[in-house]
Amino acid sequence: MYYEYIAQAIGSRCQTANTYLENNLELFDSADINELIKHSIGAMKKAQDIKLTSKNLDIMIVGKDTDLKWLSEEEIDKHLNTGMMLD
Repeated sequence: MYYEYIAQAIGSRCQTANTYLENNLELFDSADINELIKHSIGAMKKAQDIKLTSKNLDIMIVGKDTDLKWLSEEEIDKHLNTGMMLD
């Protein structure tokens, strides 16, 4: 059995993150990878009571016709520090 997901959070307090993802679902089809990363960080921010940093956040990009990529701490810091976080 398998399931297809457009966006899904798992783990502790995932319901809050999933609510964020569901509320922004219509934006994902037209979003580029940077916007999708910002949405993933936005979902995590809604679900966590701690400040997100590159030390406590991992981001991996997975997709059809896309090489698997694990973002480095520097790349995560760049996304966290852009000042353009989506709510």
